[in-house]
This record gives sequence, structure tokens and C-alpha cells, in this order.
Amino acid sequence: LWAIPCATDIAFSYLIARLIFGNGHPAISFLLLLAIADDAAGLAILAVFYPTGELHLEWLFLTLGAMGACSLFQKFRLHSFWWYILGPGLLSWYAFAQGGIHPALGLVPIIPCMPHAHSDLGIFARDELKRHDTLNEFEHWWKNPVELILGLFGLVNAGVVMSNVGTGTWLVLAGLLIGKPLGITLF
Repeated sequence: LWAIPCATDIAFSYLIARLIFGNGHPAISFLLLLAIADDAAGLAILAVFYPTGELHLEWLFLTLGAMGACSLFQKFRLHSFWWYILGPGLLSWYAFAQGGIHPALGLVPIIPCMPHAHSDLGIFARDELKRHDTLNEFEHWWKNPVELILGLFGLVNAGVVMSNVGTGTWLVLAGLLIGKPLGITLF
């Protein structure tokens, strides 16, 4: 299970650092870059070391078909990201599951196929929030749920037991909520 903690600490640190420093601090972009690199490593670890069964790569043709469906959706100017997630996304997820590849990777080939802006304003540019292309709307819609889930994921993987709250739970929680931010700030 060494793929699970791959990016947990960095993602959790990113969330805490955003609360402490705000969006404009250089540490935030560094932690985000580190979290993305760790997530990419985690995806590679999942793909290589955690197949869900015997590999059947012929199922990946269904993923290619899903990517083709994305092209058709773009041609018909379907703007809502739900079309891309509930159609090609589910097909790709199913293909990965049947092909023996971890289904958590199912959206990886679909996300780049969504309509997106053709320029990058920068990760912290305020005008980036005003963009209404499909990929940006997907990101904005999922931003808060993902941050909540990342926070809970960090707590669960840090050993905070919620079913039996005792001294150990309070010490670990204090270490996460006080110790980590204090250590990051002092560092």
C-alpha cells in the first residue's frame, strides 16, 4: 500500500499552507507542483504495481472509442463537462476495470480531450477564474469537494481514528492541525 501515502502529506500541507499564506505565496505554487508530481508518481505506481487482475489490453480500444466520442462531442459543441464524464469517462473507467488496469486511472485519457482554453494565464491569475471553457468549469465545480475529500483523506491516512476518540486521536489531530502548520511556518 505504499502508493497511498505518496502524495497525502504534500496535498495536506498544500491545503494548510493555503489557509496560512493565502494564494499568492511562492510556497503554495511549489507545494502544488510537488503534489502534482507526487500524484503523477502515484498514478504510475497504481498502473504498474497494482493491476486489478490479468491484463487484457484489448479493452483499451474502448478507451480509444471514448476519446473519439469526446472529439464528436467537441464537434457538436457540447459544453457541459457532464457529457464528457458520464459518457466517455464511464466508458474509459469500464475499459480500465475490464482490462485489469486500476479503474482510478479511467479519467486520465478523457480529461485532456475536454474542450479547454488555448492559453494559460497562470495558476494564480484572477482572470483564470472567469474562464468558461469545459475544462475550467470542471475544475471549478470539483474544487471544493476535492479539497474536503483531500482533507479527510489526510486525516484518515494519518491514523486519526474517528470511531474511538481518545488521547491518541487528539494528539494526532493536534499534530496535524497545529504541529504541521507551525512547523511549516517556522521552517
